[in-house]
Amino acid sequence: MQIVGPYVSRRLGRVLGIETLPAGQCTLSCLHCLTVSSSVQPPLPRDFGTDPEAAAEAVGRRLEELESRGSTVDALVLKPRGEITLDARLGDLLKALRRLGPKVALFTNGTLLHLPEVSQAVLAADWVSLRVETTRHDAWLALNRPHPGVALPEVVRGLLAFSKAFPGTLVTETTLVKGFNDDTDHLADLARLLSHLRPFRSYLSFPPETGHPELQPPDPVRILECFEFLHSRLPGVRLLLPDLPGPEPPVGAGQERLLGLLAFRPFSEKALRQLLVPTGISWEVVERLVEGGRVRRVPFKGQVHYLRASLGWGTHNRAFGGCADAERARAR
Repeated sequence: MQIVGPYVSRRLGRVLGIETLPAGQCTLSCLHCLTVSSSVQPPLPRDFGTDPEAAAEAVGRRLEELESRGSTVDALVLKPRGEITLDARLGDLLKALRRLGPKVALFTNGTLLHLPEVSQAVLAADWVSLRVETTRHDAWLALNRPHPGVALPEVVRGLLAFSKAFPGTLVTETTLVKGFNDDTDHLADLARLLSHLRPFRSYLSFPPETGHPELQPPDPVRILECFEFLHSRLPGVRLLLPDLPGPEPPVGAGQERLLGLLAFRPFSEKALRQLLVPTGISWEVVERLVEGGRVRRVPFKGQVHYLRASLGWGTHNRAFGGCADAERARAR
């Protein structure tokens, strides 16, 4: 077992990560995952040798150490480089961790939630993120590359049943990959499923920069279209844009607050100007961030929208070569 952090999570605040599985133990081998799946056994929970009580004691000692230094933790996060529900002792681990005080969060691809013992175990978490990429079988095979023993209809039934039973905070995450699951028909099917799952938040994330020619995020205009489409049908839709490469350049307090506002959703210029009025942040701060490549100015449906810059988009407005290219992309 490894304890990672504390580090800052955009969804959960200051967290400790807990990894109890060997890397690559997963029911999927997603195209956009940085950890290659090495699991060849049947996709069923098994014992990986982690003692729940001993693990909780180790985490408790780490929390005490942090507390002695005046540091606090908002959540304990089970997000291994694999699928956490493959751990047959997950339920006992969750119960042991909950006794430590901070809320316990869990990330899962949901492929085993149709199994009663898995669903019952995950119900012990306080906060659960379900990965929901697509409801279409061809896209699921191409993008998520499931183990042969995993069937999409079973997965969907398991997600729906779990969402009805779970008393905690439920969120979803969908990685939108250009040409795989970002067209309107896919989004319409996704919206129908998410409306039944009723998550508190529906996060849209994007593939990291890996050099894979097929693995590209939608362009900024398409990201705006996807966000608008889902936001008009579901409450709580948010963006999780990947960070720019390299160290973060220093920014002032006003710039940091503005980047925080743009971290989860785009804004039209009119809406952003209105939003900034009570904050005291001047419009010059927006212009400086655009000039520095930290924020993108994107023409969309006759208005200018502002979106936090991300991987693969270039800087200083080069990603679309200015407004003309953005308009051409929108017209595709």
